[in-house]
Amino acid sequence: FSLKTNSIGFYQMMKLCVVPCCLVINLVTYGEHTTRKICGALFLVLVGVGIATVTDVKLNGVGTLFGIAAVLTTAQYQTWQGKKQKEYGLSSSQLALSVSFLQIFVGLAFALVFELGDLVANSEAGFTSAGEDAYLSLPVLIIVSCLLAVSVNVHSFALIGKTSAVTFQVVGHGKTCLILLSGYLLHVRAGNPVSDLYKNMMGVAVALFGCALYTNLKLTDASSRDWCDLMLPVPLLKLFRESPGVEYSAVPNAEDGRELQQ
Repeated sequence: FSLKTNSIGFYQMMKLCVVPCCLVINLVTYGEHTTRKICGALFLVLVGVGIATVTDVKLNGVGTLFGIAAVLTTAQYQTWQGKKQKEYGLSSSQLALSVSFLQIFVGLAFALVFELGDLVANSEAGFTSAGEDAYLSLPVLIIVSCLLAVSVNVHSFALIGKTSAVTFQVVGHGKTCLILLSGYLLHVRAGNPVSDLYKNMMGVAVALFGCALYTNLKLTDASSRDWCDLMLPVPLLKLFRESPGVEYSAVPNAEDGRELQQ
């Protein structure tokens, strides 16, 4: 609904808000602080993806409400899902099975309310303009879409369960960058000038570096030197020192089996 009622630029901008929303939920609900280095890496990811994808930002009341609701529900659900999955030791298949029954009826109810009219209109248009084959292909497309959705659910549950909701979002932004790079390659191969893409490629480069830095910070032991320690000058590195008045709760890090202050 957010994409349907908003411009693509505003939709992309709202997607970027999921990461900071997850950080706030972790802080307020679970008392988990995020280190400044991790925040810096996430900042690079969000700024890079924003430069590469956010173009036309058009606001409207209904679309803004849908966008805010999408951000809040996505961040809350993914954070809660990861916590419960670790708490009860559920696998991705078990979690997908536990929620699939309710998702069927909730999804069907929303589809009938919001999409039945569009579905009927598109079906009639396809039948009258392209003949019987186009009309018969609609059920096939729906079945394929459902199978892909199940695959996405299982794999997203697995990723969030092994890592966190924030890491899941970072992986998603990395995927977006790879898709953009393939699109840029096709753009150039079609004979279009590379100069049209300088800004976008700069954004993708910044985002991918942020993803790589985030990965390094999450996998580096506390006793070892990470990329920030190796690349940043001492005066700038002091800005990333944690405040002595803030207590970081040591929580099990499912990504590498150690305890991490986060």
